[in-house]
Amino acid sequence: MRLISEIIIIINKGLMPQVTFDIYKSGCQIYSLKFIEDVEENEKYSLEIVYSNRESFLDFVNNLDNHPDKFTVLSVANALEGKIKGGLLTISGKLPLETITDYEINLLGATGLIQNKIKKGSGAEYSGISTNIGVIGCIKSYDDPVNEHYLNVYLAGEKDSVIISSLTEYTPIPLVVDYSLPEDLIKTIKRIEKSFAGIRLIHVDEPALNIYEQIYSNINRPMVSYLYDDVPLALLTILGKLLSRNRLKAGEITMGIIGLNVSLLRITRMLVETGYYRVLGYDFNENMMLSFENNGGLGTTTENILSNADIIILVKNFSDSTDMNKVRPGQYILTMPDYDAIDIKQIKSRGIRELIRIDNSNLTCLYPGLLKGLIKSGANCIDDASIIKLSGKLIKSISDTYQFPDIFSGIHERISEFINQVVDG
Repeated sequence: MRLISEIIIIINKGLMPQVTFDIYKSGCQIYSLKFIEDVEENEKYSLEIVYSNRESFLDFVNNLDNHPDKFTVLSVANALEGKIKGGLLTISGKLPLETITDYEINLLGATGLIQNKIKKGSGAEYSGISTNIGVIGCIKSYDDPVNEHYLNVYLAGEKDSVIISSLTEYTPIPLVVDYSLPEDLIKTIKRIEKSFAGIRLIHVDEPALNIYEQIYSNINRPMVSYLYDDVPLALLTILGKLLSRNRLKAGEITMGIIGLNVSLLRITRMLVETGYYRVLGYDFNENMMLSFENNGGLGTTTENILSNADIIILVKNFSDSTDMNKVRPGQYILTMPDYDAIDIKQIKSRGIRELIRIDNSNLTCLYPGLLKGLIKSGANCIDDASIIKLSGKLIKSISDTYQFPDIFSGIHERISEFINQVVDG
């Protein structure tokens, strides 16, 4: 994640090169630099500074404040703050609505025309339903309907909506559904699914594979989700690339998974299906372990995994630094998105062959194409066999550093075409 802040500063004449040097020394970058005016013997500037680490940026600002004889910081503001009030998304009409004539012709006239189409039985293609995407987050019911968790889930929906609206012809509509029981959740989604051409499922509070599978089996609209589709597809593609680059054979590989979630439970059965020799796994949650074994994995200890696995996947929020000392030379380590508990220096000192960190933002290129392809193919979901085939087609698209192409590379169009190919045959 990169942020941008604007600083208004008065600088002693001739010291701008020093400020520039300090900005880059702190790990930040200059996005824009604008001279405002002379102030007696000094100069006033506006700088927009881009950074990934907030602490580094604040250290730079504090360093300026520590030298009042040279620099005067007049203001510091996040350059995005004013733009994001009210959220990340705007929805507007397709036709201009600026005058009374626009209102009468573009709105009332168009509405009447569509009503006539509906009467004649051809209204479906003129309805927004044909292009609407429901971007749905599902959370357990709370006494306070709008709390931090609720707002974060809705924000995730807005973020995905911006991507969908930018890269496809569809109109995303983010919403949060609260529920008490999984059965209630399924009923709620079924009640609203006819308003959408497809559904992007961004979050479910229940971290269980069977909940996702119940939702998928009961909904009649094309559906794609981050945990159930994006991550398994990305991970299987990266594993395929790893095998190809290192001339390894799945039938000779023991996989190890430390920490389990919905994505890893689904991919376990795909690894078994594609012929990996063994898939070992551990999680402190007994229900997760049971589900893992039901999907073809072999439940064991972290020590056994680190002693026997050729490729190890570390999952978010699972860490034991003492076990990491048991990593063997020659192993391949993959970390899941948002996993930051690993000590990189420590694990590299163990002589591993490769450490592959899967970047969450790098997966953004996947779901626009998955949704578009599903809707065009007429399928409701991407089954395991299709995920396996699709990952095989995507292997050549990722770099030797296991990065997917950026979202503006056209990768979503290729994925959409691949979906039609794997679903049809």
